[in-house]
Amino acid sequence: MKHITMIILLIILSMKSIIASPANATKDDIKLLIHQMDKRFEAMQNQMDKRFEQVDKRFEQVDKRFESMDKRFDVIMYIMIAGFTIIMSYLLKERYLIKTEVIKELEPQLIRKADKNLLDKVIAIIEDMAVKDKEIEALLTKHHLKLV
Repeated sequence: MKHITMIILLIILSMKSIIASPANATKDDIKLLIHQMDKRFEAMQNQMDKRFEQVDKRFEQVDKRFESMDKRFDVIMYIMIAGFTIIMSYLLKERYLIKTEVIKELEPQLIRKADKNLLDKVIAIIEDMAVKDKEIEALLTKHHLKLV
């Protein structure tokens, strides 16, 4: 659309100069004028093509930059996932080890406490039986186990 407008404008301007000139232009003059205008339009078209090529090159460069940024972000994401996985694995392993160590340390104490409770109950039962049975009472006093 720009080209047609420019052509019409140039034709109008050239027509005024032809009409305004004292000597009428010949067909050769008109052909020469049209040929010059064609050269100008071709030069403008070539300049526009070059500019569009430059813009296309710039867009290609920007696309390449975005692709390299995407690759970098992918690498960073993979590193973060690996780091998170390593940290979580370490924490879970430490939790398991601490739990097993605590159980190893507390297990004898828990067993002793359970044994003490069990022995207390057994002694209470034997003492109750000693009240009814004199032989058991004699055994307890003989072995110095009578608490009451």
